[in-house]
Amino acid sequence: MPEIQEVPPKYLQIANDIEQRIASGKLKPGDEVPSERKLALEWGVARPTASKALKALQDRGLVETRHGSGTFVRDPRGNRRWRPTFIDIARAENRAVEVVLSETTSPPAHVAGEFGSDEPVLCRRLIARAEDARPTGLLTTWYPSELAEQAVRLLTDVDPKDGAEAYLASLADRNPLSGRDRVAARLADDVECQRLGLTAPAAVLEHRLTVVDAKGVVVQYDEAVYPPDVWSLDQVHPFPS
Repeated sequence: MPEIQEVPPKYLQIANDIEQRIASGKLKPGDEVPSERKLALEWGVARPTASKALKALQDRGLVETRHGSGTFVRDPRGNRRWRPTFIDIARAENRAVEVVLSETTSPPAHVAGEFGSDEPVLCRRLIARAEDARPTGLLTTWYPSELAEQAVRLLTDVDPKDGAEAYLASLADRNPLSGRDRVAARLADDVECQRLGLTAPAAVLEHRLTVVDAKGVVVQYDEAVYPPDVWSLDQVHPFPS
């Protein structure tokens, strides 16, 4: 008995066609994808259908939207994070993550040293908690202050879609190129003791990350701190090809 072939919805037909153009090389990384209006005219569909097709491509990690510019083919190398993030690690252990601080402030001396400037920075702090609400990690991230208006989702979202690095990459001239990790044990400061429920003096594991763009400018600096009972960080991740 012959099988009945189901026809995919129109938005998927559009998304699949564009994916084929990307796979064949007709659309290359950095090329602009036809806009909603152009897709609607080309395929004879309503703009919401065209918008849904572009959203499907975003969900597949094939394109990115740059505010005020359009939708562009992503570099496949940019679809891989070079290592699991603080949020990745927390969620892998079924831990909740919340924003506990988001403000523009003067940087500590060592953070000013990373940015090469003592200008105000955008500071964001996240805390991870186990199911019993016990703190299991604290992440403090600093960004250049000019991102406060440009990257408003960093102020409110725990994890912007595709991660903070991808969100920065979607902003003009803020494409992270490489990161440097440093891991060390040290004593927790007063804020860390308070947030993590530790009694001073208490040892913590610190994981520092400095992210730079193609111009060598620091666009992000992280300090993730873990209490003694979660010192063992078992990370398995593929190397980019």
